[in-house]
Amino acid sequence: MIVHQCTGARFVAPTCTLLGDLIPGGVCALPYTAWMKSTTGCPKWDPKFVYIPDACMAASILTPQYLQLEQAQICPNTPVEGEPTARLYVINAILADGTRWNFDNDPVSKITWDAARGAYFFTYQWGATSWEKEIYAATCAYQTAADPVNCPCAPLPLQTASSSLPGAAPLTVEPSTICTPGKTAGTVNENGGDTWTLTAPSDPVENWMLRCRCGKWLLGPTTLGGGAVKALGITNGTCYN
Repeated sequence: MIVHQCTGARFVAPTCTLLGDLIPGGVCALPYTAWMKSTTGCPKWDPKFVYIPDACMAASILTPQYLQLEQAQICPNTPVEGEPTARLYVINAILADGTRWNFDNDPVSKITWDAARGAYFFTYQWGATSWEKEIYAATCAYQTAADPVNCPCAPLPLQTASSSLPGAAPLTVEPSTICTPGKTAGTVNENGGDTWTLTAPSDPVENWMLRCRCGKWLLGPTTLGGGAVKALGITNGTCYN
């Protein structure tokens, strides 16, 4: 069979339609080979090898070599390369639909391969709280306070539950601690929406600092020492009396 004056070959499968490459001379002749999308039997790939940064991540330092698959602690949370303190890493990912997402480097999160679905998933599991997002590519990324910011963090809203309490005010950003000493802070973790209350004596606000890194708000310790650092993404926060 010869199809004249065509610019591509159209193949229809039960789950998808795919256009082939342009045909030299505008004539399609058999046999013709085209790749077709499949939803089963997909081969594994390495998410860090297919990652491409966007404009927002151009000012960030990307270290895909540190990305760990199939285990907790996706990016390092302790000092690397002889540095005195740990880096505040985020996991910048390209989702299955092509959009971008910054995950925090929570030590209980993983990137795992689901053979039945033929895809990688960022998974979070803490007690009864669990959720996942399908990803295509990912890398470890970080910035220091001195690095340029291509995409700043959006204003952080007040936590709804504490927004009407006496003295309610937004969290403050580095180099200050999240609230003045003696205050209480209420915030919500992005991973599953868990609520935190930070107050003396067990969790005084002066032990916590809010930092914007790679376009993401990270709540972490005031001092980044030489040990492990846990800095988690939050969606809101309030200081109150």
